[in-house]
Amino acid sequence: MGVSHWQREGRRLVDSLVNRCGGVATPHDAVTVDEWAASAGPDEGFRLRSQVAWQLPGGRSVAGDLAAAEAVAAEIDNPIGQARYRQHLWGPSSRSHETFVVSLAGGRVAHGTGLVVTADNRVLTGGSGIAVSCPHPTNPLRLSHLPRPRPLAGSLAVLTSFAGKNYYHWFASGLARLRLYEEAGVARDASWYVAVNAAFQRESLRLLGIAPERIVPATPRRHLRPERLLVSSWRDQQLAPEDCDFLHRRLTRHLAADRPADRRLFIMRTRPGRRSIVNQSDLMRALAPLGFEPVRLERRPLAEQIDLFHRAECVVGSHGAGLTNLLFCRPGAVAVEIATPCRVLPCFAEIAHHRHLYHHLELARPVNRRHFDPATGIGDSDLLVDAAAIRDRVAHLLAERRPARRTAA
Repeated sequence: MGVSHWQREGRRLVDSLVNRCGGVATPHDAVTVDEWAASAGPDEGFRLRSQVAWQLPGGRSVAGDLAAAEAVAAEIDNPIGQARYRQHLWGPSSRSHETFVVSLAGGRVAHGTGLVVTADNRVLTGGSGIAVSCPHPTNPLRLSHLPRPRPLAGSLAVLTSFAGKNYYHWFASGLARLRLYEEAGVARDASWYVAVNAAFQRESLRLLGIAPERIVPATPRRHLRPERLLVSSWRDQQLAPEDCDFLHRRLTRHLAADRPADRRLFIMRTRPGRRSIVNQSDLMRALAPLGFEPVRLERRPLAEQIDLFHRAECVVGSHGAGLTNLLFCRPGAVAVEIATPCRVLPCFAEIAHHRHLYHHLELARPVNRRHFDPATGIGDSDLLVDAAAIRDRVAHLLAERRPARRTAA
């Protein structure tokens, strides 16, 4: 047990002692939206409620080290996990969930993840960005008391969620909620409870037209009781087709639609980290004759990233948050995702499907494996690629797709 664990435990005890003086007891019960609505007051209730469903078709384009994928599947210790792994790899997969926006009188919101608490001190499931089981080091539900809630005039809409500091989760679990508030007709007059620590968070809110004076920063020690709390549903790692269309339309509306989509991008990592291509320089040299340019997204403002992907004919990159920018590609672009067999989640394939892109999954040989969960088949490793094989595959995909793009045009 490391020093960091004891530091976290010490901070938790200090926070509990401080909050106990004038704070409120941490909720111990949760309530579903239906349970809450059954006893909601006359000025509370649903502002929007619907069902969303979609399917990622089977027969995905997958190539590369298939033997490594079979070896990973064999390490999964249960048949359900193995079936899910192969479904993630080949499809099909179906998604379905309820979407809603509710209005709470006397509700409260706390923490940087958006802990939503009803007037009778219960956690609103499906709308809260954190649960007791979340491993977040500042999880407020592990404290005995929350800070004293501060009253706030007007309506406050929750736009944050667990893991919102991650680029992909920011879009999928956070900004996608904005569509629901707008459809419910409650966005015009609300302030927004949202994390604004990272530059991409602040810039995306600006591009979406949310003025700084309407932002209430979500922080670990914040606890607010607005006159009216607006809460939407959210789902982690699930972007519906409507979400993708909304984010594409709203974040590219300043760009001309008739610009040529002719850039070929290879997403390179500036610093080694999780899921790095250990021989990425070899791959860049192999792709250069096809007209690919190296792109390091960490060094670019969000507006530049949006512009790059909006003008992309083809994107090649390893599984990681940078591929969230496939949201901004135009229909018909080619997306080549290079993944470790230890992590074959279909989140970027779903974005590509919703945006009418052609998605290909290239499985690399896993090296420097860091961890692996035998129950789920999800882990992390670096990637060793066959640069020549990927170059030939990309050349074939581009040659195959170009006539289809001309026909569609």
